[in-house]
Amino acid sequence: MKKYTDSGSKDTRSGFGAGLEELVNTTWDTEHFRKIDNLSIDTDIDESTIVKLDMNELRDYNSQNLSMVVNQDGLSSSNYNPKYGFNTGCQFVFM
Repeated sequence: MKKYTDSGSKDTRSGFGAGLEELVNTTWDTEHFRKIDNLSIDTDIDESTIVKLDMNELRDYNSQNLSMVVNQDGLSSSNYNPKYGFNTGCQFVFM
């Protein structure tokens, strides 16, 4: 992602926080962000009603885009195993 200052010149900042403003002020409604539920990547759960994602495709996608994994049940007191999100390169794994 190219970064430009308010004056239109190229932003040359680097290091921690350089792209944080862009991330904080963005939306999940773009092709570069993906919100997925934990059941779609959990290989330990074998239910015919759950659409499973291709782990290799997700890993490739995450090499240049962002994904967040959320609990299918929304806010609940039960957690899921985060290793599938981490192993596929998901940047945000909500518990």
